Amino acid sequence: SLDEAVRATADDALGCKLSCVQARYISDPFLKFFLSRTTKKGCLINRGYYSRITGMKMLLDQFLGLYGDSGQVVSLGAGFDTTFFNLPAHGRPRLYVELDFPSIVARKAAIISRTPELRSQLSLPTPPTTTHPHSHAHTHAHTHTHTHTHTH
Repeated sequence: SLDEAVRATADDALGCKLSCVQARYISDPFLKFFLSRTTKKGCLINRGYYSRITGMKMLLDQFLGLYGDSGQVVSLGAGFDTTFFNLPAHGRPRLYVELDFPSIVARKAAIISRTPELRSQLSLPTPPTTTHPHSHAHTHAHTHTHTHTHTH
């Protein structure tokens, strides 16, 4: 089905990002927790993902530079993205929401729950479940929150 094909992109993207790490295009110490097997992709795939990851990081850094910890980020179709974990703890937005299919969110939440290096970076609220009135597909959200204490 179309839903299955879309869900499969989460694993494909994860494999492509891990290939970029292994080829030393990018550094991401958190990907290894989501996918352990070696995945080698071609040079064009690595360069494409490097460009996408670098471009998105630049835009997110600009956004957070303007809004800092008062900003809010919503990632649609987040899959196994590790952007939140790669943000410096002192520069994270107050609210970082990831939305995806229930099966993807459940897998990601399970990995985070059993991985101290990931779990220690966030609080884990119960993910809300919503159903769009015009769809039979459920959307689950996984919210990362980061609390800041300011002293003057």
